[in-house]
Amino acid sequence: MITAALALPLILAVVLVLSGIAKLRAPQTVTAGFRDLRVPAALDRAWLRALLPWGELVLAAALLAAPGVLAPVAAIVAALLFLAYWVLIRRALSFEEPVSCGCFGEARAEPVSGWTLARNTVLARSEERRVGKECRSRWSP
Repeated sequence: MITAALALPLILAVVLVLSGIAKLRAPQTVTAGFRDLRVPAALDRAWLRALLPWGELVLAAALLAAPGVLAPVAAIVAALLFLAYWVLIRRALSFEEPVSCGCFGEARAEPVSGWTLARNTVLARSEERRVGKECRSRWSP
């Protein structure tokens, strides 16, 4: 039986695995997503685009398997990643032309919408709450 404490990391891990695999299958969608979402130049690096899908896969594994003190670290990294995705999508909604995020490779190539932002809001807020709980439970006296 999956408990509530395991459900969120499992859901986030599944999202990251689906996203990472889709990006590995269609790496051009990462480049297009960075361009279309107007990722800031400081972050728009070829090496970062190449590592993004692998990072999502490693993070998915860490969310499920990180032991001890590493569990909150994985949760913090996931929260920051989902927050960054949220900021990019929120900003993209203000663009004149519709853009695709390439979030799930070619499988989901439609333009970002309020639904995309809502999905990212749920993921980011859920992980933010989990980070708070993880840190309080591990580092509080």
